[in-house]
Parts: sequence; structure tokens; C-alpha cells
Amino acid sequence: PVVKGGIVSINSNSKIQRIRLTNILGGKVMSLSTKSISTSDLSKGTYIISIEFMDGRLEENKLIVK
Repeated sequence: PVVKGGIVSINSNSKIQRIRLTNILGGKVMSLSTKSISTSDLSKGTYIISIEFMDGRLEENKLIVK
């Protein structure tokens, strides 16, 4: 879990094309091209981080903001 107002850093050796953050209902919350996500503007809850790499791979992880 991440405390609201914190920063989530994505550690990857592969180049990231885009990071998408969606809420648990599938609604798009934000789309980024950086390796860090600020949780300041997020409500408390569970989100899905979708990481799209330059080589076409897609990884998904859960993010919980408290």
C-alpha cells in the first residue's frame, strides 16, 4: 500500500512507452510516460497500473492508496 500523497516509482530495465492507471471499475484515471506516479490527486482505493513497454509487452500490477 501507498499513503496518499506518496510517489510510486516504476523500476524497469526495459524502456517504458506508457503507464496507464485505471480504477477498480476500469475507468481511466491517468496516463503517463514517466516512471513515477504521484498519488496526491488519487482518492483512497485500489487501482490497476498497466505498464506498456517499447517492445510491446504489457504488465499489470495492483496499487492500493491508503
